[in-house]
Amino acid sequence: MNITIDRNGTKYGPYTLEEIQKRLGDGTVSESDWAWYEGCTDWLPVRNVISLLTLPPLPLLPKLPPIPPEVEQPITPNYNNSPTTDWPFVINSCFVTMLKICIFIGIIIAIIIAL
Repeated sequence: MNITIDRNGTKYGPYTLEEIQKRLGDGTVSESDWAWYEGCTDWLPVRNVISLLTLPPLPLLPKLPPIPPEVEQPITPNYNNSPTTDWPFVINSCFVTMLKICIFIGIIIAIIIAL
């Protein structure tokens, strides 16, 4: 990778990463100089570029086994436990509900007449 150095508006290079590290050691490049390399969006201090380019590679993740396809299980309705088969219960519930509604309407009518 080629790195260009900018010191006080004067550009030097391009240098390899190894050359930059050598020049840092002998003082011809300072960590506060600006550096740019291909793919970089802006000039960065040399210390940041060195840090970015010397990061160890990310470890590879182990390959996971494939996800088994879902097997669609047929749904079998169980009519034996269904409350709708108990018709006397259903009819009784409807009757009780209708009775409550009639009583409520009767109370409302009685209040209206009393006014």
